[in-house]
Amino acid sequence: MSKVTSKLQVTIPKSIADAGQIRPGTEIEFLKAADGIRIVSPGNRAAPSRLSAKERLALFDAATRRQAARDRAGRKAARRGRKTKKKTPLRARRPVPPFAGAAGLVGACVLIRRHDARDPRKQAAATALLREGASSGALFIPYPALVEFVSALRANRKPGGRPAFSPAEALEAVEETMRLFPVLFPDAECLRTALRLAPACGLPWPDALVLAYADRFGLPTLYSDDFPDGRFFGAVRAQNPFRFASGNARAGGGA
Repeated sequence: MSKVTSKLQVTIPKSIADAGQIRPGTEIEFLKAADGIRIVSPGNRAAPSRLSAKERLALFDAATRRQAARDRAGRKAARRGRKTKKKTPLRARRPVPPFAGAAGLVGACVLIRRHDARDPRKQAAATALLREGASSGALFIPYPALVEFVSALRANRKPGGRPAFSPAEALEAVEETMRLFPVLFPDAECLRTALRLAPACGLPWPDALVLAYADRFGLPTLYSDDFPDGRFFGAVRAQNPFRFASGNARAGGGA
């Protein structure tokens, strides 16, 4: 255990310094975390995508065009299966969610909404957020979000009961996501943080685990509708990317 001096200085244990790639002259940042104080070093920060912004946007726009074609095919199939005329779906009035380019973590709900045409406003909001993130390179995906994303793609059904995505289409969507956005995988510290956050913040385990990724990798914003909009969990702020699309975001408070 290290002792704080009268000048508020502290010695970092060698094992911690080695794990965080901290050397003499390394700049580190002290952040308020949900369960204490976190030291963020270069070794603890999430690495950006290796693709250029132009390459990411080209890949994202091509995937968006394929999704739009799937949506049109789904609407045509639905109309053929109905005797009454289907109402024209509402379009998003304000599809662009608030995004200032700051580094953030994307929850599974954003990935799923982008591929779900049942709510056009939320689909447009998810698409706009992810496209801006693909352009800036500032959005990251936690591994659990990918797992939930795959399950949701196969669970979404076409009229008649068939999955909206074939196994090959689901694989293509996930691989495109992994090329566009850096995927963060858990380590022991991430899991320990989640175990502490669950009781400390009153969160179910899946939500605590996603929050732990943002806390562990020093990402200040968590884009998800699973948390109260605007609430701070230490240095991480939850932001509902669909609040302009639905107007029904849960009110948040300080924490």
